[in-house]
Amino acid sequence: MFWVYISGIGGFVYQTSDFFVRNPIFRDLCNETWPVCYDLSYQSEFVQNIVGTEEVAFAYYFSFWLPAAFFSKIFNLSETGSNIVLYIWSCLGILLVLYLLNRYHGKTSYFTIWLLVCFSGLDVVGYFIRYGYVPIKDHMEWWGRYFQYSSNTTQLFWVFNQSIPIWIICALIIQFQEKRKTIGLSALVFAYSPWAAMGMIPIACSVLNVKEENLKEKAKKILTFENTALPVLLFVIYGTFYLANSNSVAEAGFLFALNNGKESKIILHMLLFGVLEFGVYFFIMGKTQYKSPFYFAVLIELICFPFFHISAANDFVMRASIPALFFTMIYVGNFIELKDSSCAFRRKMMIVILCLGMWTPITEMNRNISNTLNSDQYIYDPVYSFGRMETADEGQIGIIRNQFFVYDYKEKFFFKWLSR
Repeated sequence: MFWVYISGIGGFVYQTSDFFVRNPIFRDLCNETWPVCYDLSYQSEFVQNIVGTEEVAFAYYFSFWLPAAFFSKIFNLSETGSNIVLYIWSCLGILLVLYLLNRYHGKTSYFTIWLLVCFSGLDVVGYFIRYGYVPIKDHMEWWGRYFQYSSNTTQLFWVFNQSIPIWIICALIIQFQEKRKTIGLSALVFAYSPWAAMGMIPIACSVLNVKEENLKEKAKKILTFENTALPVLLFVIYGTFYLANSNSVAEAGFLFALNNGKESKIILHMLLFGVLEFGVYFFIMGKTQYKSPFYFAVLIELICFPFFHISAANDFVMRASIPALFFTMIYVGNFIELKDSSCAFRRKMMIVILCLGMWTPITEMNRNISNTLNSDQYIYDPVYSFGRMETADEGQIGIIRNQFFVYDYKEKFFFKWLSR
């Protein structure tokens, strides 16, 4: 609960810059009718020069907020009350993650809490190599410049609406390990993040490797109602919803093609990034986790993701990696729990690496705590509502226009046929 509190969820402490859109998203879901639409003719003249004057619909992967916003609506809560509900909803999500992880290990353990909060790559090493010093409250994870794998704390502090539900889904999948449900459960990720869904597809498809000689029996295990109907339903509904906004992806392509002449530099960054962010963990674990579910799909994903760049901030690499990084954390926890005496030294090495990686979540938490204690204006909230953007920042207005507004929405399949 303290971890969620200092993340900024609910607005009780300092919030990272991503909250400048997350706060108005939640407010508008609480205050506006669904589906949310905006009449841009009510915007200021300055804003209208950027976004236009027509009516637009709101589209984004906002599923995580919907239950809290619905509760706020039916009880007509104040903004403070709504924020408290969102905080409680987020805490329940984290507690469910912890319960599922403890259930998976068959025991209740403080180690599980520590691992969830502190798991991270060795950003402190990469940052020191690049800049020559170690920060105490800076956001370190862009030291790789072209790509970033986010620690659990970073995900909670910046993209909680994606990370919390995806952690729950991953914990469910590895909990039950039932092939007849894996693809269906994995498809739920699409409701919370299309980026993470891209990372979930190879993991879900790994269940196709069913050891059955009889093709009919193999199909029987995989082509269940859950594994077929649920993905189709989700991809039709959410797919048409997301695709209604064609401006949300600024650029996409192969990383080398987008950075001609920098291939050698990128390769060096990539090699160091791979070693420090996940390679060191897989190297220490060795063959001990080969038989773990999704092991090879996870490893291949983490190797391949940095080769691709999608969206201006490369959201693909940061968010598509959420499931793979969570499973990596589970494998690391499994390794440390091994009773094999031959792995004793490597387990100690793993704990040392984990402690070194802790510097990333420590800096994230230290930044939020210190900025809360040392400033009277610790909430950065320049846009109260997307329907009333009282800001002179053209960059922020442009981000909102491209990422959240659907123009000509009445002609889009989702809004024409599904949202009635």
